[in-house]
Amino acid sequence: MRLLKRLRPSPAMIVACLALVVALTGTGMAAVGVLLPKNSVGTAQLQNGAVTGPKVRAHSLLGADFKPGQLPAGPPGPSIAFTQRSGTPLALDNTLSNVGGFRLDPGSYVILAKGYVVGNNAVATCQLSAENDLDESKVSSAANYPGTISNALTHTFTSQGNVGYRCRLDSGTGTLNNMQLLAIRVGSVAIPSG
Repeated sequence: MRLLKRLRPSPAMIVACLALVVALTGTGMAAVGVLLPKNSVGTAQLQNGAVTGPKVRAHSLLGADFKPGQLPAGPPGPSIAFTQRSGTPLALDNTLSNVGGFRLDPGSYVILAKGYVVGNNAVATCQLSAENDLDESKVSSAANYPGTISNALTHTFTSQGNVGYRCRLDSGTGTLNNMQLLAIRVGSVAIPSG
């Protein structure tokens, strides 16, 4: 019996606990709800500089929340290849003529072209071009023995641009067979130093 008297709370403690329960339940929350209804604070109510980095929840902002140029560029995307082939022989003459080409989106590319010149003592020249970059190759073909011609270059397009492959005969007669044009988009093109 003595033990129960010692553990019994005083009237002041009972009143304090009841006040705490009322403050933490609906009555206390209702008072806050009357002062600030849900979704009532927006940009018009915020002062400049009121929202700082530490006050923003991590991963809650989207790319649209930033001005252009404020976000760093991400890693380069995956490689993609564009190709064009000619299964039929392409007649060549002494005029530099288009034998292939395509239009590419902005980006950095490794561009390759190849074919076989077949003819009667044919000497051919082919040019692979991308805007102001150009690679020119020359090949000779003995009597009906094919000569392999290949071209390669790298180029970075800042906007959509054209790749062209043009060939001509410098002497003899002949055709360009199995022409293939290939452009591989890469993350970047770098020229090694040294």
